[in-house]
Amino acid sequence: MIKPRSAAPPARRRDDPRGGGIVVVALLFSFLGASLVGAFLQYATNEARLSRRALDYQKARIAAEAGLDYGVLQLRNLILRHQLRLPRATLQNQLDALPPPPAFPGYVYTTTDGTATFRLRVENDVALDTVITNGTQCRGLIGDSQTYTVTVGARNPASDVGAVLRLRLHAVGVFLIRYAIFYENDCEILPGPNMTITGPVHCNSDLYLGANNSLRFDDRVTSVSRILNRRKDNTSVPGGHVRILNTLGASEPMKRGTHILDSNYDQWISESLEVWTGRALSGAHGMQALRPPIAPVDTPRDIIERPLATNAPAYQADTETEKFANKASLRIHVDAAGNVSATNFYGGAVALGLTQPVTNGAYGGRPPYDKANRGRYSLSGAGAVDTTQTNLYDAREERYVAPVDIYVDRLVPIIDSLGYGTTENNGLVYVTREPTPDGRMPAVRLRNGHEIALPEGLSIVSDLPVYIEGQYNVTDPKTAMVAGDAVTMLSQNWQDARSIAALNQRSVIRTTNNCVIMTGNTETRSGAYNGGVENVLRFLENWNGQRYVYRGSIIDLWYSRTATGAWVYGNNRYTAPTRDWGYDDIYRTSNPPGMTRVFGLEEIAWEELSWREAIW
Repeated sequence: MIKPRSAAPPARRRDDPRGGGIVVVALLFSFLGASLVGAFLQYATNEARLSRRALDYQKARIAAEAGLDYGVLQLRNLILRHQLRLPRATLQNQLDALPPPPAFPGYVYTTTDGTATFRLRVENDVALDTVITNGTQCRGLIGDSQTYTVTVGARNPASDVGAVLRLRLHAVGVFLIRYAIFYENDCEILPGPNMTITGPVHCNSDLYLGANNSLRFDDRVTSVSRILNRRKDNTSVPGGHVRILNTLGASEPMKRGTHILDSNYDQWISESLEVWTGRALSGAHGMQALRPPIAPVDTPRDIIERPLATNAPAYQADTETEKFANKASLRIHVDAAGNVSATNFYGGAVALGLTQPVTNGAYGGRPPYDKANRGRYSLSGAGAVDTTQTNLYDAREERYVAPVDIYVDRLVPIIDSLGYGTTENNGLVYVTREPTPDGRMPAVRLRNGHEIALPEGLSIVSDLPVYIEGQYNVTDPKTAMVAGDAVTMLSQNWQDARSIAALNQRSVIRTTNNCVIMTGNTETRSGAYNGGVENVLRFLENWNGQRYVYRGSIIDLWYSRTATGAWVYGNNRYTAPTRDWGYDDIYRTSNPPGMTRVFGLEEIAWEELSWREAIW
């Protein structure tokens, strides 16, 4: 049976409410879809805007950091030029007059109304010759200090997005002799016998420490670069211990059992602060270079060089001001023929007179001299200078020397009678000599310097190698300095006649020198050690078993240009003395005449401000 087909449903009427509901639902979905699309588009737009603002902000921070760097550079230049001697108001006026930082693409250093957002502020007057208590660079030393803030705001004028950074800085100025050891280039201290260094040590480069037995530091140790417990010439670690005294009185070693605590250790920054309580600081801790106030294109070596004429191509006014030759109360010049001329600070002629030591027998056809009076020479003639000696042989340099022999006991009364330029340079003497026709090495030698009877002390400086012969500044010691291309110590027993003889013929007796030594050295290269601090004071005699006593401050600012012979132990050069060396505490508070100061600028606080917090 066939089932009949169902009848078709009746057609809906236009006013059927079910049909309107479908339309409403469709419209609702369309509206919701459009709203979601709109919301997504708005979200995407906001995200893009926020991303652009975030990017603008990051660029603004970079621009602000560039402005800080610019401000620090300008501040450093002013500090070096004026050496912390400007009154606070005068310095502030100079800072206010500085031009804004160089343009950073797309950013300005102004507010919307055009107010500059680059500000350097002097926080306080200079604290002169007082114990430095701020920062870490020179804390505890006597010197000058002043604090500043640099605030920089950078803004994108298109989006009005900006960033503000503020840096607080602490400037210091200290005399070089506030340090027991101060090095410009890499400093290496690798003694064989035990050595204790009682004053601060600073190096503007890498500091290499090691010992065959024991090396101990009883004061702060700082390096602008790295502090390393190893050799520089071959990277090996000496078997002895290096110890640094912390502020709690404990002398803690660099070898910690499982590791060596130096700049190569991954926890160096934090662990060194914990172990040595801030007494061993490197560049990783923020240590900054301490520099003399010379022109940036010049080097510290220039301070011992001869003056330059103002029209000379290399002339730099700041450097000329710092040269010892331009500050000296007495200048001595010896020409190629050995003729001596001298002038005071004002250029007036000074009569020094000539002298010669008195002979006493013969040695190998050469005259030894009478030194019966505690190593002091007997002299003929009433002068203070001799340029006639031809028998001085330097075994390290392997060449004969043409010395300008200065008899200090004769020179002191002449210095005392001079007219001076500035009080702090009274007693500063500069000596130089032209090359001789016979090719001998020009040099300066100090003799009969057992007593320096000048209340202000004595500084003798040369661009040439300097030799100190016999006792120096031992009777009623004064502040004293000897500076030169290199400095060599000769004992009380020295005789030029024996300088060419075998090492066992160059015997010594105990000798004491009390003075600051500012000197140069040779550079350590792979497999060739320069002798380190323990040999920076050079020797030419057989010191085996004899004591050499030194009290002062060792300053090494350059590589030698004239006395460039490599350090060699033995081999007819020298054998080392028993070193009784120590920092002279007189230099914590007093200065030899004409002493150089160095300056540094240390960051002590950094912060980011909101634009509203900044006050322009």
